[in-house]
Amino acid sequence: MGEIAVGLTGLVIVDVAISIVFLILLVSIAATALVEALSSFLQWRGAALAQGMRHLLGKGFGDFCQQPLIDSLKTDGGIAHLLLSGPLSILRWLGGLIGLNVDTTDWGRRRPSYVDPDLFAKEMLSWFDVRHLSPKEILDELRAIAEGTRKPPTKEITAAIAALPSHAALEAKLAPPVGTTEGSLQKWWRERKLRLAKKARDAAEKRLKAAETDLEEAKVEIAKKLVRVLNDGMEKIDEVEAAVGKWFDRSMDRVGGWFKRRTRTTLFFVGFLFAATLNIDMLAYGKKLIEDDALRTSQVNAAVEAVTDRSLEEFRKELDLAAPEETDTPDDASETAAQTPEAALEALREEMTAKLEEFERTSAAARAAVAGTGAVLGWRNIQTGEPIDTFGAWWRYVTGDRDRFVSQILPAFFSWLIMGFAVTLGAQFWFDLLKTFVSLRSAGKPAQRADGGGTN
Repeated sequence: MGEIAVGLTGLVIVDVAISIVFLILLVSIAATALVEALSSFLQWRGAALAQGMRHLLGKGFGDFCQQPLIDSLKTDGGIAHLLLSGPLSILRWLGGLIGLNVDTTDWGRRRPSYVDPDLFAKEMLSWFDVRHLSPKEILDELRAIAEGTRKPPTKEITAAIAALPSHAALEAKLAPPVGTTEGSLQKWWRERKLRLAKKARDAAEKRLKAAETDLEEAKVEIAKKLVRVLNDGMEKIDEVEAAVGKWFDRSMDRVGGWFKRRTRTTLFFVGFLFAATLNIDMLAYGKKLIEDDALRTSQVNAAVEAVTDRSLEEFRKELDLAAPEETDTPDDASETAAQTPEAALEALREEMTAKLEEFERTSAAARAAVAGTGAVLGWRNIQTGEPIDTFGAWWRYVTGDRDRFVSQILPAFFSWLIMGFAVTLGAQFWFDLLKTFVSLRSAGKPAQRADGGGTN
């Protein structure tokens, strides 16, 4: 017992800690890479930005996104566009049967993951139709809107209401040609089409007026916020745009918080599932490190090499688990917008195939990185030593013996939970902690002398 205690002092404890932290770092990098691939595939950044802008603009979000420069950032594509392409075609066809023009142009389009504050400011002033005014006139106009003494501009909706045909125009359009005699069936069909057309026209007018009211209320609330952002001392339009841009930038800070919380939650589940899938048991790994000097030495050397004279991103590149590059740019958007629907869908299918292949490559690289630590990976039948490589075999193994479940699975389950929580701290945290342990090891002799032992 005394020999074991001596064996676990000094550099041995530090070496075991370095090896375990190195394992957690590799799992964290693997989980981060998988979450980044998933985030890119599902366009989480774009969804978070849309959520933040919707929170900022309220009911005016949809109308503001139709502003030319904002709309140009959207691209045809995304999973929703692919899944909705068929149903939307049917919806447009059904609308045509009753004389309705169902506009599905923007449904399923992929929103940008970033909006430049300067661009937002320019479009915001254009949205209020004040960009051509002087700073003082802009502030006066916004104050009048905020105080309710002036109606906010809703030109597009007003024009759309004015463009709706009257009942008389519909009757004239569907009237039988002069000098022709209608049969009873033809008359019934014409009157039915007229009733449907009038009903559709009235429903459209009702929706447009409701949208106009909502937009006016939204612009009043936004005008109140802009009045607090601007001040009377501004003399140039650039100062106004800079102030609006800063307001947008500050408001979007909460988007980063939402995205981080979602990422952290996803990291926990990915880390937990990754550890469970590979059956990573840190307790068993720690015991193996204590007993196997060669394994412990090799892992310490690998850990020291990983953090020496390199950054986390450089180490990730060596593992082939580098962060994916963002490709959502205005230039890409304009190129995609110029494609035909068929070409856009084909490009989307190719993009999804490439992302799925990238996700599979990332998963394989993640497993390979963790396998290199020498940790006991994978599920095996303890009695026979045979690998368990199918879900059915795993389920029978886990549920077939209650004593085995209590003695083996439950302890491993807590190890997976610990790994899940550890991963949420981020790969950078474990990379920095590993550097600290490596530095401590390089000064390991003082640590041993403090314990009263000799040097290794």
